[in-house]
Amino acid sequence: FTLNPEVGYNLNEKLAVGGILTFAHSKLDEGKYNAFGIAPYLRYSYYENKIVRLFVDGGLGFSTQKVKGFDAVNGFEIGFKPGIAIKLNDKFSLVAKCGFLGYRDDYMNVGSGYGFNFKSEDLSFGFHYEF
Repeated sequence: FTLNPEVGYNLNEKLAVGGILTFAHSKLDEGKYNAFGIAPYLRYSYYENKIVRLFVDGGLGFSTQKVKGFDAVNGFEIGFKPGIAIKLNDKFSLVAKCGFLGYRDDYMNVGSGYGFNFKSEDLSFGFHYEF
């Protein structure tokens, strides 16, 4: 399982700053796997109507992961993640992000390298509550 609580602050109608804290746990053949990550970002909303908002998050991510009995592995990512928010009412929105364009180096056990990823590891769903 993976938990990804996210907090942010709207600077104006187009820009927001925020961050994601990540905790992941699973059981592998090699043993138990735990990972922690932090990923601050700047969000730019480039299209919005009464229901739909399209945005892109640009940011950095830092992670550490450990399989019991092995050394810890630290990683990072830098890049962009596109997303969509669907407004349910004045306070709640359904948010989805899919894809990653940038560079990763052992970040959260999803590999290393440049490019565009469009895998299930880069798909996330959540809710947005606006105060």
